[in-house]
Amino acid sequence: MIDLFSNALMQISSLKPYVLLPIIILMFSLFFRLPFGRAIHSSLLIGIGFLGIFIIFGYFIESIEPAIKMLIARTGVHLNVLDVGWTPLSAIAWANKMAPIYIILIFGINLFMLFVNFTDTFNIDIWNYWHFIMAGTLVYETTHNILLAILATTIAAVLTLKFADWSAPAVERLTGLSGISITTFSGQSYLPLGVIGNQIIDKIPIIKDINLDSETIKNRLGILGEPITIGLVVGVVLGLSAGYGLKNTMQLGVVMAGVSYLIPVMSGIIADGLIPISEGIKSYSEKKLLKAGRKNYMGLHYAVLMKNDSVIVTGIILMPIALLLAFTLPGANFIPFGELANISSAIVMIVVVTKGNVLRTLIIGVPIIIGKIYVASYLAITLTRLYENPTLGFLEVEGLITSFLEGGNLLRFWIIKLCEGNTISLLLLPVMFMLLIITYRWSVEHKEI
Repeated sequence: MIDLFSNALMQISSLKPYVLLPIIILMFSLFFRLPFGRAIHSSLLIGIGFLGIFIIFGYFIESIEPAIKMLIARTGVHLNVLDVGWTPLSAIAWANKMAPIYIILIFGINLFMLFVNFTDTFNIDIWNYWHFIMAGTLVYETTHNILLAILATTIAAVLTLKFADWSAPAVERLTGLSGISITTFSGQSYLPLGVIGNQIIDKIPIIKDINLDSETIKNRLGILGEPITIGLVVGVVLGLSAGYGLKNTMQLGVVMAGVSYLIPVMSGIIADGLIPISEGIKSYSEKKLLKAGRKNYMGLHYAVLMKNDSVIVTGIILMPIALLLAFTLPGANFIPFGELANISSAIVMIVVVTKGNVLRTLIIGVPIIIGKIYVASYLAITLTRLYENPTLGFLEVEGLITSFLEGGNLLRFWIIKLCEGNTISLLLLPVMFMLLIITYRWSVEHKEI
């Protein structure tokens, strides 16, 4: 029975997110009595939006990878670790023999928290459970203690649900979508840092008064402030830095401009699919399931926030910054081109906290990028050991591998070290509790929409 369940889980997890998520959302839509035609149409729109994002990111990586390799060759920098991105990490997590147990654990934790009113979020983004499973996988790899691995998975899942609850009103303000929260671990990991960073900036003269959101940039700079123009400029600069000729430089510039324009369009398609579903579920829940005055949220991927221009602009600006930091930081051992296209995941919740202020997001985001580079560099040996598991069937690579964004996740790294009994991580426990308290208070102050 366990093997049958495990095989079924592996088959389900092998589905692409743009296939699995619409199926899950369709089932929930029908459960909450949405009309069948509307449920099918909305679920397909969500899948199409995610498919578009995957296609765009895939083409972007194909376009930018040769430029980065040429840039590396021109600079003469020799770094011995390869950034393979997040995909191998998700495969490692789902291939874990404990994955079925972790899935039941995570789902059960969510249901229990809902039952005792400790969360208002129901995380339906089941494909991205792998983020939590990866925490347990890494802990088991370093400690060989299954109880500590389960503890790591539990901590990651519970913190994500609480962060989703606390940030949901701010997400609604930014997107206009009601009844949703963000349950992607890669984005929510930095919510507390966004909150404390924003409060620190509030005390800095001059900078605290600068409101540089996407609309302000557009108004002040005109066409030069448009995301597509910023994308074009960054692409051209990268092409010239790589030694490209005029033709390839302009092609890369247009690709960057295209990504800047098309990602929000795809996110808009996702939003179009979500609106009738979230409204229908909210209406049904308020009538049939919830106590008076209680809100409920459908936990979704951070991609629903990518429609916001400030997310796009900040992500584009951070791309060359991340490359420059990787080239210059002492101790960095890789160039982050495997996940460069997804760099917005590191700052998407910070954009929510700063209400779209690009300057504030960059000030808070750059230290996070630095931390990610060092953590991903540190974990290269462990990730390579997991990657070389013969049951996964990956292509062989020479040397070490890592993952810039997912391998460099700061919250997951702290959880891993905490479960290992690392002294510094234990000493940081009071700091983490303080961050949680500050984030909770921020959520209470910004609860009203």
